[in-house]
This record gives sequence, structure tokens and C-alpha cells, in this order.
Amino acid sequence: MSSAALDALVAIFRSNESSYMHTAVVLIGDSAAQKIVSAWTTSPIVWKAPSTAQPTDDHELWDWAWEGVVVEWTDLSKRSGLPISRLTALFETLRSNRLIYPDGTAANHAIGVLKAEVMKTIKNFKK
Repeated sequence: MSSAALDALVAIFRSNESSYMHTAVVLIGDSAAQKIVSAWTTSPIVWKAPSTAQPTDDHELWDWAWEGVVVEWTDLSKRSGLPISRLTALFETLRSNRLIYPDGTAANHAIGVLKAEVMKTIKNFKK
């Protein structure tokens, strides 16, 4: 499978984003989780389709797509500024809540939280 296949999978996941919008609450007030989302969107992603058949069930498809991702923990740690031990636990929280995608992007509602946090910080900084 190619990156086009991964793009097609992510399009399916994005089409269901409204069902998972409430999960963005895990980002609010958690700067470490926010840093991981930000770092994930700038990290190089390696993906290879798993050798098992592609499932049709949404939850199984989500897990299957993630099986093909090779996470470069050292790089992600450098980009986020977090130790790997902290990073791996939070990463799983973000992944399981569908706040990050296997192609190195993030859910629109996750990006919305990041933008809001940045704007709040800028506004407070200008005071």
C-alpha cells in the first residue's frame, strides 16, 4: 500500500471526526499533551500497511492503520521536549482518543484546542 492508501484511510477517519470531538478535552490544560500533538504534526512518518487484511469495522480499521506506523520516539521526544517515558503514555492517550492520525496529522478539533491555547497565551502575554 502506498501513501495514497494511508491518505484514503485518514480521509475515512476525518469523516468521523464529529463523533470524537469531545475527546479534545484531554488536551485542555495539558501542555505536555499539546506539545505531543504539535510535535507529531512536524515529525517524519514511516508507514507500511500491515500484512493482515484490512478490516472494515471502524475501530478495527483504526487499530490496523496504526499497526503500520513506525514512531521515532527519540525524534518525537526532541520535538516535544518531553522524556520518552512521559511521551509514550500520553501518545497512547492521544492516539486512542483519535486526536492524532497515523499520517502525522491531527484531528481538526485537536488543532483547534492548540490554536485557542496559543491565542490565550498571546493575549495574556500582551497584558
